[in-house]
Amino acid sequence: MRDCAWSCRPYHAGDERHLAPLFEQVFDRAMSPRQWQWKHADRPGPAPNVWLAVDGRGRPISHYGGIPRRLRLGGQERIVMVVADAMTAPEFRRRGAFTAVVTHAHAAWREAGVAFVLGMPNEQHGSLIDSVGWRRICSLRWMIRPLRPERLLQRRVRLGRLPGGGRAAHLWNRYWDGGEAPPGVATAIASRSDIRAAFARPAPGGSGRLALERDADWMIHRLLDAPNAGHEVLLAREDQNVRGYCAFRVRAVGDRRVGAITEIGAGDGQVRSWLVREATRRLRADGAETAIALTVPPGPEHRALRARGFLFSWGEFGVYAVILDPRIAFGEISGPGRWMLSGGDFDAI
Repeated sequence: MRDCAWSCRPYHAGDERHLAPLFEQVFDRAMSPRQWQWKHADRPGPAPNVWLAVDGRGRPISHYGGIPRRLRLGGQERIVMVVADAMTAPEFRRRGAFTAVVTHAHAAWREAGVAFVLGMPNEQHGSLIDSVGWRRICSLRWMIRPLRPERLLQRRVRLGRLPGGGRAAHLWNRYWDGGEAPPGVATAIASRSDIRAAFARPAPGGSGRLALERDADWMIHRLLDAPNAGHEVLLAREDQNVRGYCAFRVRAVGDRRVGAITEIGAGDGQVRSWLVREATRRLRADGAETAIALTVPPGPEHRALRARGFLFSWGEFGVYAVILDPRIAFGEISGPGRWMLSGGDFDAI
């Protein structure tokens, strides 16, 4: 077993060359070293963002990465860590490496004043969920709207062109896209300078709920600088005032195109609904057959999506927290009505 010995340490420059192939081995999809660095290393926190278990040759065999985000809690600005890409090489599983990495990371973050950790652990983490203190605070539910239902039906039943399919799809989308724009509100795709001006202060849409803050630097980093992501940000304005925003993108999945609404932020229900309408119209124009989103039910974003035809679901993710600051009571951060979260907060969409 000597060649299977391992030790824990924080990330060192150059580790991403080994972490990218480890990600592909564990998750069966590619991640370039640049993508890993963008997600985990480009925005440093108060303590090392990433902790690793490495083998005797110093190569990473287990990974636990956090993304530092700001949040206002109890009238104070706090730092939370949003964890992503927890992974261990198959040959090192069930040997305590991942548990040790998590323990080291949480201890370092606690010492640095991080308030709590957010994540979406899955069933593969098993008993580790309980042993490290993960507790469920809310859910993120998948929501799906067919944009070209005739194509979905053709693929499902393996038929050729369906008679009247295009007309039926037109009527379907016309029904969900109906209604008038909010008086005085116009929407347009934002440039970098637009985002810097619009998000000089935290983004609209919190409505008193807990929300990970989104300033201009974060929005540009997360949405415009993400390698190969292709996000666009739609701004709703009334005169010079930003009333809301919606981030979306289209990506290829096999031989089809899927649209994703990554984030929605608006303080007004009518503006929120109109942003969803405009985003789905743009996704459809870009060839998307389906639009997907992740939202917290039964929050206002969830209701806005349902009102615009997002009626189907693949299920949901549980969102969990580990409290690091003992002064924070679990009740302060738990419950679906307390949170404004999206798939974009976890890089899940």
